[in-house]
Amino acid sequence: MMEQLEEQLNSLGITFDRDGNRIRCFPHVINLAVGAALEALLHPPEPFPQPKPSLHPNTPIPRADSEDSHRLESEYRSEYQEALESDLITRVCSFVTVVRSSGQRQEKFISIIEAGNKDGGFGHSAQKLRVVGLLKDMKIRWSSLFKMIDRFLELYPDDWDFMGHEFSSTDIEVLEIVSGQKTPTLSMVLPLYEELVILLTGFSKRKPQLAHAVEKAISKLNEYLDAARKTKMYSLAIGM
Repeated sequence: MMEQLEEQLNSLGITFDRDGNRIRCFPHVINLAVGAALEALLHPPEPFPQPKPSLHPNTPIPRADSEDSHRLESEYRSEYQEALESDLITRVCSFVTVVRSSGQRQEKFISIIEAGNKDGGFGHSAQKLRVVGLLKDMKIRWSSLFKMIDRFLELYPDDWDFMGHEFSSTDIEVLEIVSGQKTPTLSMVLPLYEELVILLTGFSKRKPQLAHAVEKAISKLNEYLDAARKTKMYSLAIGM
């Protein structure tokens, strides 16, 4: 379309550059980056990087050079790799879809939470859950996936704390503000692209077992960042 517009305007003697005037949809770019990372998660690299085990507080920590330590690392690496290859996100999506498929099932889900809380809580730690339903992912809205998983983990009873996220709700809220249709955000896009790449680069170093997926997202963001730098409108918006 931009190519045709350039040809039409140039034929009328109006200077127009298809690259210098193209403004890309920020939410769409984020959606593509998230999709690239999710696809890469299903294909862990070989050899698989060593994750750092998150041990239960009461579990004794073996010496780093001991046989138990090497066995623990091997078992944890295998479990982590198998978890990635099992496509957990798709399984969560399927579970949420089933629960939300009818009003009766949603009511039953809520009643189970209420009954469990009344009986003392869930899991060995007797955790009481917030009485809320599950959230469904929307393919065209990238942040809905984060919210779906966040809610699922909140309602998943177990002995360890799931709530220590690398990306806070504040990070997501900032990105959603920039994705707004009624907010003048053009001047924020280039700095935010760069900030997001920096944030993801740091994350991939802290989580080497996920670096292969994060790098796909970074690559997609850099692709659009390079294209955005050719667009004069971004520079004009920043200058204003």
